[in-house]
Amino acid sequence: MRATYKIATALFAAVMSAAPSSAWAADPVVGTWRVVSETAEETESKAVHKFYGENPSGFITFTADGRYIILTTDSTRKAPAAEGD
Repeated sequence: MRATYKIATALFAAVMSAAPSSAWAADPVVGTWRVVSETAEETESKAVHKFYGENPSGFITFTADGRYIILTTDSTRKAPAAEGD
């Protein structure tokens, strides 16, 4: 039973890791976009949170191999007062 679980898990991991690569290779929509809004909604209460304020500042980048990175900051964030702070 345990060996079957390990084989099934390994097979699932292999399939899932290969799927995004083949899908992204056929899809030319890759690049970097500016983040203009970001919200999070709680599943049960439906409460909406805007962790980075009304006008977040940031970027989201998608790569051809199926990866992405998001950099978001609060637009009211102040720079440090002096170097080393």
